[in-house]
Amino acid sequence: MAMKERWYRQATGRVEPFGVLVMEVDRPIGLAEYMPRPLALRAGYVTGTWGDDREVLTLTCLEVGWGMPRLQVLEFTMQRLLEQLESDPQGFRYLEAMAVYEKPLGFNPYWLLEKYGFARKEERVPGQVVIMAKPLGRPRY
Repeated sequence: MAMKERWYRQATGRVEPFGVLVMEVDRPIGLAEYMPRPLALRAGYVTGTWGDDREVLTLTCLEVGWGMPRLQVLEFTMQRLLEQLESDPQGFRYLEAMAVYEKPLGFNPYWLLEKYGFARKEERVPGQVVIMAKPLGRPRY
């Protein structure tokens, strides 16, 4: 956490939340972090190359607390993250994430992103790793 705080201060000049922390009473059980694509790229995260970098947030971290039911916490955390970004996309048009096939319990599973409306944008490692993205904001009728 201290390393991330130093990075955020260096990158933005201040520390602001870039995501969602899910708590069970006083214990953190889920975390989803995102940041603008140019910042994520400078920090060494895998990002897409499609679209306008100024319009894209990159999901950089999706974590589940030790001993927690992984699938349920992943879904709950993703729901909270998307609710936050749908209500206030902060001027960004898309959320992207690296997705990994064949690893239902691993990091950034493809099924989770697909379930919440992410679509394939780029294939990074054939048959294994793709970049997926989802439009942000509520549709206007």
